[in-house]
Amino acid sequence: MSSAKVSAVISIICLLSSVATAQDDAPEILFSASSISQLVVPNTINIAFNVTMYDTRPSTDLCALTVSSKDNSVAEVIDGDDVFISCSGVSEGNFTVIGRFLGKTTLTFKTYVLHDASATKENTVNAFEEYAVSVIRKPRTIDSAFTIIVTVVIIVNTIGFGASIDLGVVKEILKKPIAPLIGAISQLVLMPLIAFGLAYAIPFDNSLKLGLLILGCSPGGGASNVWTVLLDGDLTLSITMTLLNTILTLGTMPLWLTIFAPFFMGDANLAIPYSKIMLSLSYVIAPVAIGLVIQIFRPAWAKFLMKILKPVCAILVLILITTGFYSNWYIFYLANFTLVAASSALPWCGFFIGGIVATVARQPWPRVKTLAIETGFQNAGIALVLLKSTFGQPDADMAGVIPIIATILTPLPLLVMFVVRLIIGRCRRDKEGADVTKAPEKAEKRDPKLGPLRSLLNKCLSKKNEADGSDDIESRRSRKEAEATQSANGDAATANGDLEMTAKDDTNKSKNTKTADKDCDEGAAKRKGSSSKTYAPLAECDSF
Repeated sequence: MSSAKVSAVISIICLLSSVATAQDDAPEILFSASSISQLVVPNTINIAFNVTMYDTRPSTDLCALTVSSKDNSVAEVIDGDDVFISCSGVSEGNFTVIGRFLGKTTLTFKTYVLHDASATKENTVNAFEEYAVSVIRKPRTIDSAFTIIVTVVIIVNTIGFGASIDLGVVKEILKKPIAPLIGAISQLVLMPLIAFGLAYAIPFDNSLKLGLLILGCSPGGGASNVWTVLLDGDLTLSITMTLLNTILTLGTMPLWLTIFAPFFMGDANLAIPYSKIMLSLSYVIAPVAIGLVIQIFRPAWAKFLMKILKPVCAILVLILITTGFYSNWYIFYLANFTLVAASSALPWCGFFIGGIVATVARQPWPRVKTLAIETGFQNAGIALVLLKSTFGQPDADMAGVIPIIATILTPLPLLVMFVVRLIIGRCRRDKEGADVTKAPEKAEKRDPKLGPLRSLLNKCLSKKNEADGSDDIESRRSRKEAEATQSANGDAATANGDLEMTAKDDTNKSKNTKTADKDCDEGAAKRKGSSSKTYAPLAECDSF
């Protein structure tokens, strides 16, 4: 065997020996807790550790242990820098971790060899990066208050919806259920398919994809009824669809999740929140029934509820937007452009699809708006309950980012439409008022040769302005005086011509009258002189 081959074999043996020695000499670290789970923001936790070092070095050398967080925005180690330990034997120590924000991270432990306390770190002996930390949100009073306020306002609003329902329209809808069928297909068939397509195509965590899928499989929410009122849709159809689709969801949601959830969750079982679905159904049925009773037995109360329905809906939208943003502010720290785009794309596609299908089916415009609104709105509460029953914390809150963002962003296009409708309506009212005010001025610019006809028109407009109170007495008087001065010459000439024509007409009429009287006298004399003949009376005589 050549010397080169012998040297290579010796080198390999030395390398393997050094690796084995390094593995045998690797430090061992034991912790007082195997991981940090559900650390509440902004609490702290102290973790004790024992580290055993097997390195053989001169007594003058020192070792140090450093603890750091992979993501300081989630959790941060307060006193984990350079904890001095013995290079051989067992050393004890501790470090403190503070929760900063909702999420998950890991802690990294590294041991270093120092030649003296002030020297720089020579090399890394060991790196241990598998210590898990999860941080959850602190429960807040505003969250509970937000839920209670929204629930109460929605129940009161739904009672108003019940008082506004036309039972005759409900019977018509159920006899010819074309509109509810369109809504059921759009919301319970097309929306789950759109949600699965978006979740499969957009690259983000599987838990977020599952949240998007569950949202797409959920039924419509009560907010759809509110926006139907604000945009002058068919409220009766909206409530009917909300009830029917919620009942149908008891069968369609398990079906779609059984088909699509394994793409994102493997063999994990999802617990369908049937109780939450039934509770959502009761939130609609009970208040609507109360509203119907009021409509039947207290018509005056029903009229009052119908009168305040739209203002209360506007107040509810304001509460949802303001307190919703404040209560869920943490979502915006977790969100990025991809999450926002996916969360808003699902409901906005629902608006578009529902409107297109309803238009193709030749539905009236109020029903087109209603079907579009019902298709786009999803019940995020059901999706959040299902996620919380499937995941622990903080995974449930992190997976619920998409349903919450979707809930906040869903009504934005409808809000824009509502504001535009208000502006257009105000402009039309202002224009109509301006047209009434400018009507006398337009009358003054007419051709002066119209004579008495123009004067009569001006008088009519003047009386209308007096009734409307648009002009005061002095302005009307000055306008009439200016009008008389401006058209004096033309009126005089026209008046003379009219007088001459009137005189000629009177002369001709007098001649015709005398001739008719003469004929009547002659006819009467003939009737008196002849008894055997009967003459019919002349029409001209009757007319005179």
